[in-house]
Amino acid sequence: MEKRHITIMAVTAVVVIVVIAAVVMMGGGSKGNDLEPIKLSIYGNANEDYTIDQKDLDLINDLIGDESKWAAYPYADADGDGKITKADADVVEAVIKGESTKLRLVDQYIYSSGVNHIAEIDYPLKNMVAINPEMIQMTFFIDADEKVAGYVANTDTSEKSFYKILNNGFSKSLGSSPRYLSQAEWQAMVKMDSELQEKGEGGIGGVLAYNDEALREYKDDIENAEIPIVYLRCTDPIYSIDAVVLLGHIMGPEYAKKSLEFASDCRSAIADLEDRLTYISEEDRVHFVALCMWKYMSQHDSQYTKIGLEAGGIDEANLPGNSSTVIADVEAITKYNDTISTILNCRTCDLTEISAKTIWEDSRLDILKKSTHFKDMFFLNISVPVPCRIMYTVAMFYPDLITIDECDEYFQKMVDKYLSYLDETVADGDFDVREDTKVVITWQDYLDDGGSDDDPTYIESDLDPRDFATRFFEIMGDDLNKTMPGAEYEYPWSYGPYSIDPASTDQYAIVGSQGNTYAAKFTLMEDPKAKYEETIEEYVKKIGTEYRGGVYVQIPYTNGLTQCMGYYLNTNPEEATATTIFGSIKFCGYIDEMFVELNMLKRPYLEDADIEKLVYALFPDGSDVSSSEWAQRYDTKLLDEYAGSPYSLQAGSTDTYAIISAADSGSGNRYISFDSSPLAETKHTVQKAEFEQKVKESGYETITVSGYDDAYGYIAHRDPSGGFWMIYFTALKDRVWIDVCLRNNDNSYTITEANALMQTIVNSEP
Repeated sequence: MEKRHITIMAVTAVVVIVVIAAVVMMGGGSKGNDLEPIKLSIYGNANEDYTIDQKDLDLINDLIGDESKWAAYPYADADGDGKITKADADVVEAVIKGESTKLRLVDQYIYSSGVNHIAEIDYPLKNMVAINPEMIQMTFFIDADEKVAGYVANTDTSEKSFYKILNNGFSKSLGSSPRYLSQAEWQAMVKMDSELQEKGEGGIGGVLAYNDEALREYKDDIENAEIPIVYLRCTDPIYSIDAVVLLGHIMGPEYAKKSLEFASDCRSAIADLEDRLTYISEEDRVHFVALCMWKYMSQHDSQYTKIGLEAGGIDEANLPGNSSTVIADVEAITKYNDTISTILNCRTCDLTEISAKTIWEDSRLDILKKSTHFKDMFFLNISVPVPCRIMYTVAMFYPDLITIDECDEYFQKMVDKYLSYLDETVADGDFDVREDTKVVITWQDYLDDGGSDDDPTYIESDLDPRDFATRFFEIMGDDLNKTMPGAEYEYPWSYGPYSIDPASTDQYAIVGSQGNTYAAKFTLMEDPKAKYEETIEEYVKKIGTEYRGGVYVQIPYTNGLTQCMGYYLNTNPEEATATTIFGSIKFCGYIDEMFVELNMLKRPYLEDADIEKLVYALFPDGSDVSSSEWAQRYDTKLLDEYAGSPYSLQAGSTDTYAIISAADSGSGNRYISFDSSPLAETKHTVQKAEFEQKVKESGYETITVSGYDDAYGYIAHRDPSGGFWMIYFTALKDRVWIDVCLRNNDNSYTITEANALMQTIVNSEP
């Protein structure tokens, strides 16, 4: 039957859908769901070895007509009709020659679900859609990217690693979701399927997925359109090798040959590691915990923990599951202080030059600093092939068994043999794993890169990053989390929904999307100016250059940061697919001890209003109203009845700050101050929260006055101290913060008088 379009299948009768799905899943009635996984679980691999060849054809021919032997060779039933006939031999003969045929296989679905999944493909497989960055990288080893029509992965941070598929002239990006189909990617897949069919190429030939979660709610639609789903464990340290072999064999003889060669090299290396690890006694085994995404604890069956397990380590966390959980409090990491000797922190760093100083000083590591093994931690760049990940980890766990130099030598061989495209990513045309990238980044690397042995230190500051993150989310939250049901992109702002990262601290705060890939970040650091200057060097290189038909343009807006700049890009719809039409924006700046950074992506494009609002929300601007002029206009005689009078404007007042103070404040501090700096709004917010808590605890009378943009205050009767009244007030008007602290010694002072006095202040605004 000719395969139908995805869009047509979406409205097919339910009864037909159920029948078709059953045929696809069961492979025409075979009992394959009861089979144990074998080395190469493709029907036609009669002798169940690592390839399909003449031996399988000879065995099938011997079985024809001898039903007594069929049960012993379930994979000899190539066409799935429950018997061994010439038709099975025809399938195998076609596979050997690389000719068109229907081919059935048991993929690696069992490792995520516990049950077998049988897919039937048009052999040799072509026009694939690959979901997951590691799935794409897996294709590079056997040049299978040539048959990838579309892919779903965020390649922005891995331009060198993904250079091959970005430049092969065939594969198209369907979207940038990390490891799953979102609505935007699904719509792009539907469009691609139609385009391929219109070209007479039969549509999408198959979807490569890690598990059902990667397909989300679109799995049924894919199956109903009779597009085979092939589940491959692309990230697993061991199963991924078999996945390459399986993929190669369903793509044709040339790819099968490459896959077997790759698998042989990988298995030899891992076997050598296993031999060496036999010399490690149980009591000498390294106890570790594995992290990902900077500060997420990996569960026991996750790909990251499995790297450490394959390297001979003992997972001390031993958390059930195959995902990860955020380290939200200090105890979540310090509880391992007495039981581990190292921390394996997995990072996707790309195959390019890497700054150890930047990695180790990332604010997201702050919560890990309380671990007694913080400096024993090492970062593993998982942009490298899977066997290399294990090998380098063994070198870190047991340096007497294998050296980093040996690991580099093996990695270089892998690059030269299977990833030679990397030569095109370096200036000298010869990718050197020792010079052009880093696989392991240690504390010593950090020191060698200019870091201090006392770093990273706690930064003392009057600025709390959480205040600015809260402000940003209050302004932008509704926009960022708006959805567009039925559109090509569910969330116009990529990777929505957005939220304030619950792990934010007084050292850093993030308003981010899923995984904080796109985010507004506020970070305290020792030298934010240097960080700013380093960052804008990269910005300047981008401005004026072209990408996907668009031009990087410098942002014309600024805010109250001491220095700030950024750029944006809107791609050209005529030179992009539905999901590669987007607007991208980056912006950064600093003030005092804080570095501020913005990285956002919106589909289909950024409007000027978006850019202006983002810059404003990222950090407040100073007020246009002069603090000194406002203070000068205020009639200080109105304060004569208040303790410490006369009041006067203090010398040194500026447009940014001015204060009217009492001549004699006694043991206190009596004043009215005006602050029109960029920090005014934040200071008011903090002060208001403190006042509200005081009123809640003590029941003081609150001040009510009109004319301010926001205001809060109270009066407190100090009976034990002689009957005087204290007046506390904070307000915001035209981005100027008014802070008031006064004392009145009249025992009969009332809230009405306090209200009237606060009214005189706002009335004197210039």
